[in-house]
Amino acid sequence: MNNIQSSLYSNTLQAAPEALRMRPEPNTPDKESNRITVRKEDFARVIDLLSEAARRHGTQVTIGQPESSKLDYGDGAIESETFTFSFHPDQADGTYSPHYLESVNKTNQLFEDWMRVECIRNYAPE
Repeated sequence: MNNIQSSLYSNTLQAAPEALRMRPEPNTPDKESNRITVRKEDFARVIDLLSEAARRHGTQVTIGQPESSKLDYGDGAIESETFTFSFHPDQADGTYSPHYLESVNKTNQLFEDWMRVECIRNYAPE
C-alpha cells in the first residue's frame, strides 16, 4: 500500500508546476513579452528566425537591445546574448483584434518550432 500512496503522491507533485502557470489575460497573446538567452554564435540566426516568423504572420515585433554575458548554464561557461522581444496591440484602444491575436500566437509558436528544429537552446527561464 505504501508504494501506491508514494506513487500517487509523486505524480501529484509533478503536476503542481503546471497548475501554477499563469494563464494569459483574455484577448492577450499567450506570450506578449519574451526573454531569450542564446549562445553568442546563434544570436544572428535567432534574430533572422524571429523576424521571418513575424513577417510570415504579419505581426510587428519589437526586439530589445541584447546584453552579452559569460555564464555557466550547466554545461560550462558560454558566451551568450540575452534579449527581449514583444508584440504590441493593433487596436487604438490598446487591445488585440482576434485576427492579430491569433497571428501573434502563431508567430511565437513558429519561432519556437524553428528554434527547436535548428537545435538552438533558450537558456532563459520560462
